[in-house]
Amino acid sequence: MTPDAAASVAARRSRVPVLQILGLLLFYLYVWLRVDPGLLFYWTRYGLPGFTLGLRHARPFLARPGGAIEYVSAFLFQLYAFSWAGALIMALVAAGICACTHALFRAFGGRCSALIALVPGVLLLVLHGRYAYVLPNALAVLTALAAACAYVRLRRLRAPQRLATFAGLLAATYYLACGAALLYAALCALAELLVRGRRSLSLAMAILGGGLPAPAAIVFNIRFRDAYLRLLPFHPATDERASAALAGLYGFLLLGVCLGYVLRAREAGADRARPVRKAARAMAWVRRSAPLRAVAAAVLVGAATLTVLAGFDSRLNSYLVIGRAARRGEWEEVVRVGRGVDWRPDAFVAALNLNRALCHSGRLLEDMFSFPQSRSGLLMSPVAMVGVAGSSAGALMTFSDILLDLGRVNESEHMALEAFCRVGDRPWVLERLAMMQLAKGQAAAGSIYLHSLAGNPVHGRRARALLRELASDPMLSARAELRQLRAAMPHPDDSTDPTVESLLTQLLQTNPKNRMAFEYLVAYYMLTRQTGKVFAELPRLDDLGYDRIPRHMEEALLIHSAQSGTPLDLGRRSISGETSLRFARFMQVLQEGYQRDPKGTFKALERDFGDTYFFYYQFAPGGGP
Repeated sequence: MTPDAAASVAARRSRVPVLQILGLLLFYLYVWLRVDPGLLFYWTRYGLPGFTLGLRHARPFLARPGGAIEYVSAFLFQLYAFSWAGALIMALVAAGICACTHALFRAFGGRCSALIALVPGVLLLVLHGRYAYVLPNALAVLTALAAACAYVRLRRLRAPQRLATFAGLLAATYYLACGAALLYAALCALAELLVRGRRSLSLAMAILGGGLPAPAAIVFNIRFRDAYLRLLPFHPATDERASAALAGLYGFLLLGVCLGYVLRAREAGADRARPVRKAARAMAWVRRSAPLRAVAAAVLVGAATLTVLAGFDSRLNSYLVIGRAARRGEWEEVVRVGRGVDWRPDAFVAALNLNRALCHSGRLLEDMFSFPQSRSGLLMSPVAMVGVAGSSAGALMTFSDILLDLGRVNESEHMALEAFCRVGDRPWVLERLAMMQLAKGQAAAGSIYLHSLAGNPVHGRRARALLRELASDPMLSARAELRQLRAAMPHPDDSTDPTVESLLTQLLQTNPKNRMAFEYLVAYYMLTRQTGKVFAELPRLDDLGYDRIPRHMEEALLIHSAQSGTPLDLGRRSISGETSLRFARFMQVLQEGYQRDPKGTFKALERDFGDTYFFYYQFAPGGGP
């Protein structure tokens, strides 16, 4: 090799770590600042794991193939609560996969662009941007690739020794990564077939790799489907939004090593087919030309950037930001994000959190119709809650939050139990159930949830503190939050299956100062177009300390007066001149233009009055109570 050629090779090798480090840094920053793993952690949905430290909880995982990776993934997922830590975990896993990909491609093809080796990282970025939980799947791929890299680096071993080494690594990989061991077996078999030309050994590896899950299903007493497919893209436990992209990752790895071998420029001899030889020569020509390398790199980087940006689910991001802010009680953040959301029917849980935030920030009866509204986005009867939220643990926990805020402790506990049955030991679900039991004086039952939560090394500090207090004071009488819960416990004559109206009126009868119950009741009357009942609730404004009639109540009262044809006796209160003028203008535009140009009039009214109860009452779908 000439000095210039040696210098060129050295320069290329020195650039590879730089590109990989730069890619890792960009990956980390994008996930941390744009995706925000904390949003995934605070998402209450099926398939996201809780975690409890200890052999008793680890034993079911360790007793089956793939369980070790799932247990480690569950622990690492708890760190997602800290967005910087979650992004670091994601970036390191992606970096490991990309590094193994680069090593394998070089083992098969001799040359591999560092940019090509970053393709798995791009696919993982797309999945993270969709808020798919793929940590166990990614760790399984990393385990399989690392084992394959270890195998292909073996030198000077005879076929029996190579087969024995392969079998040992296969057993370890299968126990750790279950179905992903098939990827390891396929890569090793291809290495023996394509690189070393050992067909018999390759066939033996394929038979061993494909046959191992069958006896494993019997030994570990698991289903054959789980023995073969667990931690693979199309297993039912895999996040369904990630299946196609994960399958693409497997396909890229397998096809990539084959293509790398076929297109090795140094082996492009005369015995090759002409199209293959031309492709190899073309790639070699591109590698020798600095301008063409720069253009190719720019094209690859541009395509990767567009893929990542196009794959980001901005609407789901907004919904999850709202959910996390509501979980933390950051009401202004909920309202701020809600103003920029593209509201769709699937925003059911976000709408519940938005109305809750408006109420806690004192703006429900002032601003609620600035956002799309529906009856289901405010409150339902407890029975309807379970029916509607049957497939959404997030809705169940949000209903639990709302009912607890209102003071319906038993119903709140019921919703939390329903959520627990669907999502398991998520930290805030365990804490909610523990506090409910402690509020009812059932320290033994509450301590069960607390012990489970205390085993979480990241989020168990509060549970451990409560357990220490329980040892000296079983009633935890010093805890103000528990005193508030006990004061809100329902009376024996409360309805066990209340409607929304009876639920809220019972709360007001028990506590006339319950401002949230009042605002939710008035909002419910407006959403069901019962303006007469809105008028009947007017005297409560004095008891609750309102200095004026809230805007949306004013709008409902004007509609009621217009429908009844009689002026309203508002006592010492009055409707603001601005609201009266807007109502007069709304009716004028509606009466003058709707018959002549319905679509144009609707658009004009939506533009000028879309934030009013006038517009909702006239055009929103739905009927009475």
